[in-house]
Amino acid sequence: MTWKCKSEAMTTCTQGVCPHYSSIKRSVITLEKEVVAIIQGLLDKFPEHEWGAFLIGKETSEGYAISSLNIPKQKVTPTFVDLENEDYPKDSVGWIHSHNKMSTHLSTTDESTALIHKVSLVVNNKMEFSGVVKHTLPCGTKTLLPIESVILMRDTLEVDTSMIEIQKAKPPTYLPNIAPGCCAVCGGVILKGQKTKACDMCGRMLHKHCYKKSGGSCNECRIEYTDVDDDLWMDNRDDDWWEKQKMVWAYP
Repeated sequence: MTWKCKSEAMTTCTQGVCPHYSSIKRSVITLEKEVVAIIQGLLDKFPEHEWGAFLIGKETSEGYAISSLNIPKQKVTPTFVDLENEDYPKDSVGWIHSHNKMSTHLSTTDESTALIHKVSLVVNNKMEFSGVVKHTLPCGTKTLLPIESVILMRDTLEVDTSMIEIQKAKPPTYLPNIAPGCCAVCGGVILKGQKTKACDMCGRMLHKHCYKKSGGSCNECRIEYTDVDDDLWMDNRDDDWWEKQKMVWAYP
């Protein structure tokens, strides 16, 4: 699963548009399945509060691969995470924190914090992600570039589907649960004074034109006792027949 990031570029440079900034390649962040499971567990445990964790992993040719999380001691509120110890793990490549029910847009505080880490991610209860990666420009300015995407690794099972064949569904040629007082072929209401005929096999009432079209039998009898091709029987209904039915059909 891949979450595409739509954030605009952000930079701390105050000298206008930097020519080096646009040439920086956006990073892809890969979260291993154990990390995905931990994140989902934290979101389930603290759906109303923010929480934070250090990202443990390594840099790759595409960006960063995160193999585990280091959860420090912290005090949390619905809008803030307060770490009791500011000592960051040596193997940390970044920081992730939740926005619970909120969007994953990085706040001004989040951007300031992101300048401390290489990678900064924000996740919400919907497992939506946003993030930035810190870069140093030739002038020495620290800049934050939005990530390209977050790839979530999940367990997949190889299933043998050779015994399953997908076929195009055919429309039913009869109407089930036909109500009393309705034609046992089309399901339309038999109006007072309308010409009718009884099914040759069971005696159910049919519109006279339905009787002729169906060969003298209702749907159930035709399907159970005859070898009439259902699709052919449907195709033989001309346009005029269908137009007449629009005036009398009433589905139960």
